[in-house]
Amino acid sequence: MRPIYSRTRQATLGLVGVVFAVLVLAQPLGTSVAYAQTDSSTTSTTVLPPTVEGSSTTSSVVPTSSVSPSTGATTSTSTTIPPTAVPSTTTPSTTVPVTTVPSSTVPAPTPKSGVPGQILIPQGKELKVGSKGDVVLALEKRLFELKIDTGKVDGKFDWSTWQGVVGFQKYWGLKRTGKVDNSIRLKIQESAPLVGLITKGGGTRVEVDKDRQIVMIYQNGTLFRLISVSTGSGKKYCEYSQKAKATICGTSNTPTGKFKVQRRISGWRISNLGRLYNPLYFNGGIAFHGAPSVPTYPASHGCVRLPMPVAEWFPDEVDNGTPVYVYD
Repeated sequence: MRPIYSRTRQATLGLVGVVFAVLVLAQPLGTSVAYAQTDSSTTSTTVLPPTVEGSSTTSSVVPTSSVSPSTGATTSTSTTIPPTAVPSTTTPSTTVPVTTVPSSTVPAPTPKSGVPGQILIPQGKELKVGSKGDVVLALEKRLFELKIDTGKVDGKFDWSTWQGVVGFQKYWGLKRTGKVDNSIRLKIQESAPLVGLITKGGGTRVEVDKDRQIVMIYQNGTLFRLISVSTGSGKKYCEYSQKAKATICGTSNTPTGKFKVQRRISGWRISNLGRLYNPLYFNGGIAFHGAPSVPTYPASHGCVRLPMPVAEWFPDEVDNGTPVYVYD
């Protein structure tokens, strides 16, 4: 009877273990199950923690069974694996720094006044020979600033001022009136610096522009003075010469080309074709010289006529040997 009992007991214990396993596996997650201890086995209570969605920690219960070395009974135990902390994957917030653009203060526009540093000419009635006052003075100062000869800068619109205005009008291709209305005031007011056409003629030279009827004197690479002149008319002539006591014929022409000042005579000189004041000869008998009549157009026999006030100082500013360029 002993062996049968033992086999029955062993079968009973095996059945209990199977039932235990089925009950454990059959429990839903998130619940707790308690099992009573029998006299033949030691069973520990296993609590399965609820699984929370999105939790950053997890725990696992692994059931195990072992045989007691003293009694030979099977002991069921559970091993709890400590929860493993999952590192946070929260992306740190990035703060974009705010860039403050400093405000820029734009200066208010200034009234248009032409070339910086120029003399301002007030608007008003037309200026002409005989006008005088502060407006004329401003006009003369501005023309002088542009290196145009106007004679004395004294606020009196005389014939030298008239020649200066004509010189400006000639340079810019304007009508040669010698008068200054508001439109001419504005042009003189806003004029760019005046320049010659010879770029490689040396720093000190004289340019004779036959087309515009002007002379430009350069000293050390800088414009010294612009003068209104009159060159050869281009017409043929036959005139009786008091000096030669004969009729002289020819063509009133001022030849183009490169020359140089060769000689000079102080004061008046009587030539076969007229009187010359302070002549400077640069091409045979053709010279720069003063003349009482210097119109706005070509009128000479071939010389370059200068206004009389200009002829006073011209020889002092142009030395012998100075290059002379004559062009159309």
